[in-house]
Amino acid sequence: MDGHILYDLEPGNERNLARPCEPAAFEDQLAQLTRDCDIEVRLGWAPEVTRHEVDREGNARLGRVYAVMPKLRQRGWWIGDITVPRAASVPRAASVPRAVATGSTRATPGQFILERHSKPDEPLPGGCRPVDNRGRVFLDHRTGKVWIRDSHVEQIAFPRWVLEQRIDDGLARRIHAQERFEWVNPATGELCTDRDFSAGVIPVRRDMLGEFPAEGWWRCFLVIAEHETDCCRRAFPALCYGAYRDPGAADLAEVKKAIWFRNTQPMLRHKSEPPTAWELNEHIRKTMAEIEAGESRAEQQTIEMLQEALHSPYVVPEVGFADIKRPE
Repeated sequence: MDGHILYDLEPGNERNLARPCEPAAFEDQLAQLTRDCDIEVRLGWAPEVTRHEVDREGNARLGRVYAVMPKLRQRGWWIGDITVPRAASVPRAASVPRAVATGSTRATPGQFILERHSKPDEPLPGGCRPVDNRGRVFLDHRTGKVWIRDSHVEQIAFPRWVLEQRIDDGLARRIHAQERFEWVNPATGELCTDRDFSAGVIPVRRDMLGEFPAEGWWRCFLVIAEHETDCCRRAFPALCYGAYRDPGAADLAEVKKAIWFRNTQPMLRHKSEPPTAWELNEHIRKTMAEIEAGESRAEQQTIEMLQEALHSPYVVPEVGFADIKRPE
């Protein structure tokens, strides 16, 4: 397939698109390429890759790994009635002022009693009026029924093929155990900060990652896309996903190159073990060398700019006190 303008998210028509093809031949070649090494790589369609998530209220849900935008979708309508507790009902007697009776009824919130869910494509009856400021609850004055939108948030993922690499189980399980639970602010669903603790917020412990996935942990290795000369620069600071293209030989070459580069590096330890002292010192040494090199380049550029400015014909020469003569 070529072009695939249909596989770009169009404004106002964002949705999770179905995979355009079944690249079985590519997957076979990918399996052959990684068969004789300890690296596991798989091909996935981004809208189909899911993970465990927790919403703001702490409810577990199935999210999408490569989601780029949320869209509010409507499944239909909840249709029912509102019941008012008996304690809130006040008989309208002559001795009871109307304002008191009405006020007492409104003071206690009613309870929504569900009668049925709307049928597929059943529209909102004409003449219904919204009774809230968000346009979610409507009242049908002819029947007295309440119509509430049945909505959910759908995560939209970019429609691209992705190559994912599996993280070693020993390392992945250790990281999963460290990051699985978090203390969050129950009001916001976000991680508690020092300001929250100072304000007296009582945090709650939530399971953010769920059980360790049976298929292991996978991370993105490559997003398969066709890029133009300056498309990434024009998309900055947003991430550029390029244009759609089918998986091909160029992507297999990238995997082969990564495997070759990995095999050329010295094996100091097992990848599930923590870094050695030599690795840490070497990383610090390289980092400091890069910082010093960057400072040297910046200093040299400053010197060159000053020299260029001093030789410029537009620079006004300085006048010293010795050059000023007293009037005779």
